[in-house]
Amino acid sequence: MLPPANLIDVQNATADLLRALGCDPTSPHFENTPKRVAKLYDKILDGNFADPPKATAFETVPTHDGRHQWVEVHNAPIYSFCAHHLLPFHGKLSAAYLPDCSLLGLSKIIKLVRHCAKVPTVQEELTQNAANLLLTSSKGFAAVVLIEAEHMCMTLRGAKSAGALTVTQSVSHRYEHASTAALHHLHAYLEQFQARARAHNR
Repeated sequence: MLPPANLIDVQNATADLLRALGCDPTSPHFENTPKRVAKLYDKILDGNFADPPKATAFETVPTHDGRHQWVEVHNAPIYSFCAHHLLPFHGKLSAAYLPDCSLLGLSKIIKLVRHCAKVPTVQEELTQNAANLLLTSSKGFAAVVLIEAEHMCMTLRGAKSAGALTVTQSVSHRYEHASTAALHHLHAYLEQFQARARAHNR
């Protein structure tokens, strides 16, 4: 939630914006708009004032050959606001991580990614921040996030390309000193993950 003083700032800024656009903030259609906008932002853009969701962890069980399996979630809705134009972008996310000693609750995977979307941002930064947060929260070996989104700043202005999708994928891992074989396995998995994500998110 936004601090009370910030909610008032949002209300005042909204009223100023309406006046700058030639609208009367006291007219029937607009008199409650500043409060509505503040209430909206309090729900969807409070990420700078909220801690990430606490990760519920369960003990993991390796497969018969001692390897841990990747955990994937696909086709989850996501939305945020573009930092450049303060217009929304929305789409689907896919996320996966390779656990070490514990498993995240499945809903936490989505909640962690969405937490990173609750600030004005750009999709590239959102995707990388989400992968980093998923890795640290899961305490796993690697994490990957893929987002496909339509940007209203491309739909309403600029290219005016309704339906055009921007696709970003970011990886965070603890393989800095891993063997060549381990890195090859990671890269091979990422190619497969991307193909599955694009298929599921359609």
